[in-house]
Amino acid sequence: MKLLSGVILFTALFTPLAQAESSDRLTTLVKEVEALENESAAWPHFVLSKSDEEGGYVQERHTWQHPEHRLTAKTRVFDYDDHGELTIETVMKEGKLLYVLKRRTNTPFTENAKTSVTEERFYFDNKKLIGAFAKSASLPPDQKPDISGVKNEELPLEQVKNSGSLFLTHVRLALSNTTRIPGLMDSLKKEDESPVLVDDEDEPTGQPKVTQVVGTFKGIEEGDYYHWNMTTEKGEDLSLYIWEAGPDIDSLLKEADQHVDKKCRVYWTKQSRNIPEADGNTEVEELVRYEWIK
Repeated sequence: MKLLSGVILFTALFTPLAQAESSDRLTTLVKEVEALENESAAWPHFVLSKSDEEGGYVQERHTWQHPEHRLTAKTRVFDYDDHGELTIETVMKEGKLLYVLKRRTNTPFTENAKTSVTEERFYFDNKKLIGAFAKSASLPPDQKPDISGVKNEELPLEQVKNSGSLFLTHVRLALSNTTRIPGLMDSLKKEDESPVLVDDEDEPTGQPKVTQVVGTFKGIEEGDYYHWNMTTEKGEDLSLYIWEAGPDIDSLLKEADQHVDKKCRVYWTKQSRNIPEADGNTEVEELVRYEWIK
C-alpha cells in the first residue's frame, strides 16, 4: 500500500514537472525561431520560380541562407492558382528543422464568396513535435486575407495526425530548397559536412526510411510523371518518381543530358501517393535529393 501511495505521489509530482519542462522548451524554441527569422532578413536571398500560364498556376521558392552556416536557412514556397494560395515556410538551424508554417487561402468561384484563411504552426525539437498552433477566419471579398490579428490556439499534440511524416516531409522540403543553391553541395563536401535527413539508427516512429545509394545516372524519363533513372553500383536499375516537394524539375531537366553516365548519389524513400492512373493510393519509390560525384 505504501509502495502504491509512493507511485501515485511520484506520478502526481512528475507530470506537472514534465509539462513545465516541455512548456519551457517550447517557449525557448519559439524565441529562437523568431530570432532566426529576424536575422534572415539580412541573409543572402535566392529565388526560383516557375509558372503554367495556361493552367493559371505559379510557384515561387525563396531561400534565405546564413552567410557562414549554410544549413541554417529560412525557406518559403508559394503555390498560387485561381482559387487561392498555399504558403509553406520552414526555419532550419544547422540542418535541423525547427519550425513549419502552413498558410492556405481559398476563394470559391461564386459571387460574393468569402475567402477562407487558415494558418498552422509546428515546432520541432530533435525531430519531435513539441508545439502546434492553428487559427482561421472567413473574410468578406473586399477584405485582404490577413488574419494576423486572430489569436493562435494551441493544439493538443495527440490531435496532430502523422507528426512523424509531417516532420520528414518538411525537412525534405527545407533541405531540397537549401541544397539546390548553386555550389552549395560541392562546398559542403569540401568541408566534410553532410545534410542528414533522418539518421538510420534513430528514425522517428512511423516515418519512411530514407535510403542512400550511389550509381550512374541514365537520364530523366518523361511521361505522366517524371522519373530519375540510374544504375546502382550493384548493377541494378533504379527508377525514382520526382514530385513537387523534391528537386526542382525545371533545373533538373535543363542539366540532365550533360550528366548522363555520370556518377551520382541519391537519397530516396517510399511514399504513398495518389496516382489516378494506378487507381488511387500507391506506394512509390520517390527521389528526395541528389548530388553529382566528381
